[in-house]
Amino acid sequence: MDHELSETTAPPVTVDEKQPTFMPLANFDGLWASKASGADELRDNPRRVAVDLLKIFLANKTPITLWGPVGARKTRSIQSLADEVDENGVPYQVITIQPSTEDPTVIHGMMFTSLDEASGETVMKRSLPAVVDQIIKYWEDHHGLTILFMDEMTTCLPAQQHALLGLMTHGHYGDKNIQPYISIAMAANPEGTVSTVNELGEQVINRGGHIAWYGDVDLFLEEWSSGFNNPANAPTSTVQWFIQELLVNSSKDAFRSSNWKPEELVPYETMEHTERSVTELGRMIELIDGVFANARPDIRKFYIIEATRALLGNSWADKMSIIAEQESRRYSPEDVLIKVRDMSLKMDTAEESPIAKSVREKVHIMTDGKIIDHAASIKLMEGLMALVTKKGFSLDAYIAAWAFGTLSQDDGFSMGLHQYLYKLATQIGAQGVRGGALPAGVSVVPSFVSKEVKDNIRASVEAAKAAKVGQ
Repeated sequence: MDHELSETTAPPVTVDEKQPTFMPLANFDGLWASKASGADELRDNPRRVAVDLLKIFLANKTPITLWGPVGARKTRSIQSLADEVDENGVPYQVITIQPSTEDPTVIHGMMFTSLDEASGETVMKRSLPAVVDQIIKYWEDHHGLTILFMDEMTTCLPAQQHALLGLMTHGHYGDKNIQPYISIAMAANPEGTVSTVNELGEQVINRGGHIAWYGDVDLFLEEWSSGFNNPANAPTSTVQWFIQELLVNSSKDAFRSSNWKPEELVPYETMEHTERSVTELGRMIELIDGVFANARPDIRKFYIIEATRALLGNSWADKMSIIAEQESRRYSPEDVLIKVRDMSLKMDTAEESPIAKSVREKVHIMTDGKIIDHAASIKLMEGLMALVTKKGFSLDAYIAAWAFGTLSQDDGFSMGLHQYLYKLATQIGAQGVRGGALPAGVSVVPSFVSKEVKDNIRASVEAAKAAKVGQ
């Protein structure tokens, strides 16, 4: 069979099928993160996080390299992904190649002359590596996708590494494009873990992400005792007992774990900050946002930081940690407006009503527990006030501005907003009355705002005026 497959000739997905992707690999329920209590537990279990990152990178189709000593189950871990299935229940094909055993011309395809039957002319063609034919055939026969695993990368000579760049970058072989059907993983041995290591060139290093992969007693026992997710291969209870007792009682010596520090396994010093890596990070954050949409915020942020580390290195991960903390202060006026609508607050909501009481008890209600500093609160308050008069007069935005300004996180926070609340009660409130959005003859301050808050606003504004006159 002549596999003349290109982007335009790929067989269409049938009506009762979904377009297959690698996204099921990163299903949240299948990640260890779904069992974690928070970011602290994740930090204490880096090896388990590494498994999650492997799946997330593969789901995003961003090449990922596992760095670790011999025998750390890099190959087995990748090959076990053949037990995973796509959206249509089709297993992922896992193909393992060892590029260091191949001639560079075989890896990227050798150019040769051939007689074109249609035109009778002699044309240049590129030979297909066997792996390309396997990937194409699996798609044609099953509409199945392939995880392409390149093992023992640090045994590759520079010429072999260079031959892989085209595959890793675009996956084109003449008119054949396997890029839509593959996701790439690699394995490498760091310096000091084996006797001979060929350094990976910058071009290969900066084509994707990098994570440390080493022996972990608890993770090994969990996966080994289950037959590596295959009950048919699970050891007997007697065997499990012997191995568990042996490892648990000597966990510090097991798997030469004392020899490896995770941060020393990955060659962070050779990773470069490039436009390609930043583009990949943007795609990764988008994927993580979707996968971790219903997870704890600290868990989502943790994986964004670790994805940054895998793509850009430690220093940029530190920068992302600061940005992730700043994100907690980002909150739009529209978000506050939606929350107030959900609480069904109205102008005439009495202060003693159950709704108003519950709102006042939840001092973080507007921000989901996020800590908003003074500058961020001012900016948010100004945004809410702008929403009030953006299109005529919005009563919903008016109530939201009062709710945000009075349900403060602390006294200092509230006092910083008093001048804005005063403007709401006077200038903007008067505008609402003139336009008919607020009833004339009654207070322009919502009923859920207590007399104490009103007095504090008035006193704060008068004190500010007096200070201004004194200057």
